[in-house]
Amino acid sequence: MWEPEIQNFGGVWGSNRGFDASQFPDRGEGIGHRHKKGAVITGFGAHVHFIKYEDFDREQKYNRPGLLWCVPDSRTGE
Repeated sequence: MWEPEIQNFGGVWGSNRGFDASQFPDRGEGIGHRHKKGAVITGFGAHVHFIKYEDFDREQKYNRPGLLWCVPDSRTGE
């Protein structure tokens, strides 16, 4: 889970089109730009981690399963 980008979806502000707490780690629903260099993400162990924008982009493109993609029964994390 990460700090999302808040956007205007047809007159309604939210973190994604489904208006729920789930996001996909991509440009459309990725981390927010509230901070100058990155955003806060949380892990399964309830720890928090500050991730830079370029590190988030690298993780979402090349590391599956990984920091952003994790589904225990899936080899790709999706």
